[in-house]
Amino acid sequence: MTSISWRYNKQECASALVDFAFEQPNLQKLLLEIQYTTQETYMFFSRMATNSSQFI
Repeated sequence: MTSISWRYNKQECASALVDFAFEQPNLQKLLLEIQYTTQETYMFFSRMATNSSQFI
């Protein structure tokens, strides 16, 4: 997601949208897992949200 977010804000917008459409089901599963976040995985979700916030 961070790569897609970075490319979306650059000139590679079209390819980023194609990749997002492919990865969207995985993102949906990942976002549903946030409710079960533990201390070990909190930093991962926090980093992903911070680095991808403009796109997500």
